[in-house]
Amino acid sequence: EVPEAGSMSFVRQQAPLGLGHAVWCARELIGREPFAVLLPDVIVRAKPGCLAQMVDVYNREGGNVIAVEQVP
Repeated sequence: EVPEAGSMSFVRQQAPLGLGHAVWCARELIGREPFAVLLPDVIVRAKPGCLAQMVDVYNREGGNVIAVEQVP
């Protein structure tokens, strides 16, 4: 099942200064709203999905949430 399309925004990072800098470049767009950084080269197969689990944790606990997956 494919979820309904949502909205998407982007900000161009002018120099390759890392992922943290890329998020910093989007700070005015993000403001104080919750957001997710998704890396398309990382696929986590889970039920419920990884992002859904992270949103649940954020809603329950607040603060920053980082996903990890054990690799055999």
